[in-house]
Amino acid sequence: MRLSNKFSLAIFFTGFFSLIIISGAIYWINYSNFLKSQLEYTSFLSRAAAENIERALYEKIDTALTLANSYIIKEGLMRSNLSYAHLSPDARNRSIEQLNKKWKRITTPSDHFIQEFTHNKIADFLKRQQMTLKGKYGEIFLTNKYGALVASTSKLSTFAHGHKYWWQGAYDNGEGAVFFDDRGYDDSVGGYVLGLVIPVRKDAEIIGILKCNLNIIGSINRLLTNENHKRLGQFKLTRSGGMIVFEEGFKPLSTRMPESIVQKMDVKDSTPFLLNDSGEKHLIGLSELELTKNKKGYGFGGTFASIDHKMGNQGESWYLICYRETGEVLRSLGNTIKWILLVGSLLVIILIVTAQFFSRTISQPLSALNDATKQIADGNFDLDINIKQKDEFGCLADAFKKMALDLKDSTVSINFLKNDIAERKKIEEALQASKETFSKIFQNAPILMTISSFQDGRYLDLNEAFVRVTGYKRNVAVGSTSVELGFITKAEREKIIREQNAKGRVTDMELALTKADGSKMYCLYSAETITVSGKQRLLSLATDITDRKDMEARLLQAQKMESIGNLAGGIAHDFNNLLFPIIGMSELLLEDLPEGSLEAENVKEIFLAGKRASDLVNQILTFSRQSEHKMVPVRLQNVLKEVLKLSRSTIPTSIEIHENIHQDCGLVMADPTQIHQVAMNLITNALHAVEEKNGIIYVQLEEITDSVSQPEKCIRLSVSDNGIGISPDTIQKIFEPYFTTKEKGKGTGLGLAVVYGIVKEHKGEIKVHSEIGKGTTFKVYLPLMKKSSEIVTADNMITAATGTERILLVDDEVSVAKLEGQILSRLGYHVTIKTKSSDALNAFRANSNFFDMVISDMTMPDMTGDQLSKEILSIKPNTPIIICTGFSERINKAQAEIMGVKGFLMKPVVKSDMAQMVRKVLDESQNC
Repeated sequence: MRLSNKFSLAIFFTGFFSLIIISGAIYWINYSNFLKSQLEYTSFLSRAAAENIERALYEKIDTALTLANSYIIKEGLMRSNLSYAHLSPDARNRSIEQLNKKWKRITTPSDHFIQEFTHNKIADFLKRQQMTLKGKYGEIFLTNKYGALVASTSKLSTFAHGHKYWWQGAYDNGEGAVFFDDRGYDDSVGGYVLGLVIPVRKDAEIIGILKCNLNIIGSINRLLTNENHKRLGQFKLTRSGGMIVFEEGFKPLSTRMPESIVQKMDVKDSTPFLLNDSGEKHLIGLSELELTKNKKGYGFGGTFASIDHKMGNQGESWYLICYRETGEVLRSLGNTIKWILLVGSLLVIILIVTAQFFSRTISQPLSALNDATKQIADGNFDLDINIKQKDEFGCLADAFKKMALDLKDSTVSINFLKNDIAERKKIEEALQASKETFSKIFQNAPILMTISSFQDGRYLDLNEAFVRVTGYKRNVAVGSTSVELGFITKAEREKIIREQNAKGRVTDMELALTKADGSKMYCLYSAETITVSGKQRLLSLATDITDRKDMEARLLQAQKMESIGNLAGGIAHDFNNLLFPIIGMSELLLEDLPEGSLEAENVKEIFLAGKRASDLVNQILTFSRQSEHKMVPVRLQNVLKEVLKLSRSTIPTSIEIHENIHQDCGLVMADPTQIHQVAMNLITNALHAVEEKNGIIYVQLEEITDSVSQPEKCIRLSVSDNGIGISPDTIQKIFEPYFTTKEKGKGTGLGLAVVYGIVKEHKGEIKVHSEIGKGTTFKVYLPLMKKSSEIVTADNMITAATGTERILLVDDEVSVAKLEGQILSRLGYHVTIKTKSSDALNAFRANSNFFDMVISDMTMPDMTGDQLSKEILSIKPNTPIIICTGFSERINKAQAEIMGVKGFLMKPVVKSDMAQMVRKVLDESQNC
């Protein structure tokens, strides 16, 4: 056998066995480390997916918290709680239970009782949230702090919820927190039921519970089934008890995890491991969702007792399981070994061919060597020298071939070096472009940005927005610290440094900063450590939120005024119930006592004092915009004429009144008495401002069209003075009831509060502008009527009339019921008195034809006046009914007419008013 063939065979066998040995060694050496790293990667995948799901749940919480903190939700809850607050716990529970039974009994969603809760203002607001976040929520409903329903987006199965575990978990005797109600898959709705329960707080007190049913499976499906996740492995969301909440292609809670995984979850072991399942090996990573651990701050769980859900929760947390097939994971390692074998085989073949090539003898040594020299000189290094002799020429030919190969390798190395230099230049150019891009972004950013030294905090650079907004010159700011400039206080600077050291960054810290001109601005400040040219720098960003802070302050003031109005209405209700017997009894005594006697005079003083107290209550109701008034077309110039005439007679002659009343102003729909009171109160307020300096009061009335507050045509009443003016702190409180700057005992503090209430009730606006030492101007804007017409005068008063009809009188206040009974009896009517709604309803049901009329109080414990009226009208339609109330948010005159009530009286009622209303309603019902 020729030497070249022996050499080729030796190379073949040596290379082949070497490849086998090296490949096997590489595989077994790397197998355990590779498998360990893949187990850790599997655990990382499960944690990352769990964090994504938790992030989705926190987004749901944040959205629901924003919804729960809305003003309309809190206002509705406060009103609902107030309607139950006056009841004892037993009475309150009975009332809620009665409503709950009625709710369950009525199955028609269009029923009026059901729609009180599914079509009220709050329910409509919740439905709009459903539409805005379409597909995110199922039912959303709100209960008060006693568990009674306030509003719902649809008809629920029950009205009362205070006994339910999720409600108690969220309320927790007023100390509760957010609660997730994980009750499982519900066949009745064809989906997974996960309720988010939010305690609604006012200050630190829980005033109600908001519950949102979440479409969580849809969100989980999108998070776990995208293409990236499919390449990484299979994901399953499961309960710690083993039931699978989500698995692609399967119905929730229809499958169960292997017991080996369940045991891991039982002992809270999240270590990744290798699972041998039916002969198939899988890498398993599992991660428990922190949000579902039922730790303090968030509650999580469910129960079989809540509703007959399939596979209900028993207080189990959630785990995210990542499945990865071992064969699929190890495929990359196998592919690496295959490539090693393939490349090695190619190298062995190349070595064999090369050995054959170099084993040939030199047949034409000189010619071949000469040709080889020329080819090398020409740059051709792939030589084929045909020399077969085994002598010096053969050695020389080998030397030439080796030289050619060395030159080729050197040329390749030089070319590689040239390419590396070119690549470095590209990288340097890209870095320079990146620096230029950052500089443009930095300088043109709309938010305030600075770069400062990490050691001493001195500004190194700042953008145009910083210079423009703060007013600090660039040449002054650069080289100085924020404290030296006065931009940030030393205490705030230390606060920023503490958070930077503790967390490595500062995120959205709210700060009050000082501009160059000394004015304040509010911003959200963030800071991040960056590296520039190998040195640590601090990149700071500040977003101006001054306008937002101003809006928050104005919103707080509006909410404060609304709350005060609600309080005033409640006080008025109780006061009217107290005044009614005083005024009514004194009126009856005046009829019985001899005219001119001492006793009659004393009783008359009692009657007049009661009327004055009634007027004060009406002022309170006017402020709270909850009083009943007759609105008619009015020419304000006529009202002002009377007011100015009256004012001139009472204001000292040393004080001038300048008037500018435009006589061509159109009509407004208003209560003339109330408008008279607005003008009188504003002029009186101006008098107090100028009486010490004998100043001037200006009164102007004109028709305008350019008001921002009233975009349509309106009338503007302006009352100005050149008095002492009002300070900025005081001007924020002037419309609050009982707030006064006068000495104790010289002012009630109701004047401007009443003006504010009247203007708002007339759908108008009131504005005030004042400067210390220059005076104050109040401007009242009232909308014009769209069509002018003559002023409508009040209806002729109906003279007091008597009668003999039979009247059923209902009022839970015994003293009020006796007084009304005496008044009606003196008018000739036959009166049956009941102090309980249920007794009155039973009496009417027993003999409905016996009674010609029903007079009922509005606010009663077991059944309110409007509820009693509905029951009576269902027994005998067209029954004449009069509602008599001191104040109630549940009903007004217009609402009473809609439900069929013929008359509406506000307490306290004098005898003549009651006589006129009773006779009017009876006569109208007889003529129908």
